[in-house]
Amino acid sequence: MNRSFALVFIILVAIFIVFYVHFAEIRDKNLEILRFNSEYELFDENQVNGLDITTIINKAVNNNTNYLVQVDDEGYYDLENPNVIEIYITMIVDENGNKKTFRMESFNKVGMGSFISSFADAYFKCTKIQYHEDTGKIKSMTFELLD
Repeated sequence: MNRSFALVFIILVAIFIVFYVHFAEIRDKNLEILRFNSEYELFDENQVNGLDITTIINKAVNNNTNYLVQVDDEGYYDLENPNVIEIYITMIVDENGNKKTFRMESFNKVGMGSFISSFADAYFKCTKIQYHEDTGKIKSMTFELLD
């Protein structure tokens, strides 16, 4: 009787340990996702300036480089990669008020220095945030020029 009680007790302790480790891993993964996303969601305010946009584009480029996200022949990141982060900028492109959305690579091609000189004092608003379905991490952010 004591042997069967000890065996049941050991099995229950083992099951408890397995569940505890599993839930601890899930908790740690969720905390990592929250930390990761908070670095980008920080810019989801009423207004951010052009220097903030430059910062977030640089963060996204560094992320894509660290995760070895593939780049196509035109220099655009593979949007199907589960680790890619893409920043979009929407601006008015003509006197009729027509808007066009540009991917961050467009500004990198021209050079971030020219973006900074043109838009450092301009204000933008985050209009859309998308998350990867598989990872829960930020997939893309869209900013619209307010000026």
